[in-house]
Amino acid sequence: MSVEQLLFLFLFVLIPLFNVLRKVLRKRQPAPPLPETRPVESMPALPPPRKLHPVPALVHPPARATTAERRPAPVAEPRRRRPYLAPSDVRRGIVIMTILGPCRALEPEAAAETRG
Repeated sequence: MSVEQLLFLFLFVLIPLFNVLRKVLRKRQPAPPLPETRPVESMPALPPPRKLHPVPALVHPPARATTAERRPAPVAEPRRRRPYLAPSDVRRGIVIMTILGPCRALEPEAAAETRG
């Protein structure tokens, strides 16, 4: 037998056989004795329940603002619109198109050769 054959025999036959024998021998061993348990002591007495005091009722309900005191809601100012495409936006778009452009691996080889 060659060294490779012995190695395969060892890996695929002897190691699983060793694992099975180890499990069988482990099951045959007697279980370790359980630690001694102390007798259960009775539970301590619960403390007496707390006395709950009633909450005093509110004498006067909170005052609400009248309609004269209310302020009108602030009106938001209209937003100023930026130009549709600023030069920085155009530059950013060109860079993104270059980076995220079509995948060159999907192009035919002839087109790739003329490009490079």
